[in-house]
Amino acid sequence: MSITGNRIRDCGGTAICVAATGGNGAIAPAGAHRDIVVTGNTISDCAAPGILVTSTAGLRLENNSLNLSTNAKVVPDLMRQAGLHDLQPVVKIQCEP
Repeated sequence: MSITGNRIRDCGGTAICVAATGGNGAIAPAGAHRDIVVTGNTISDCAAPGILVTSTAGLRLENNSLNLSTNAKVVPDLMRQAGLHDLQPVVKIQCEP
């Protein structure tokens, strides 16, 4: 799957999110998604993280432009579930190259 060439602005949450959870509600391991490409996207005035991907084997993130809002302070549930508390522009959880 490819998420390419989008312009996303002024969204209230994470602009691009590819996530998978298991039957128990926990974040699924790498391989639930395969061969995901996120490239050439422009994200502005959205909350951090601008891109959040979980559970992916064969993830490629390239040439994305992120100019995120500094106002948002809410950590997404998936990040908290993984024990992450610091907002970053791009977050990968249970992903492999």
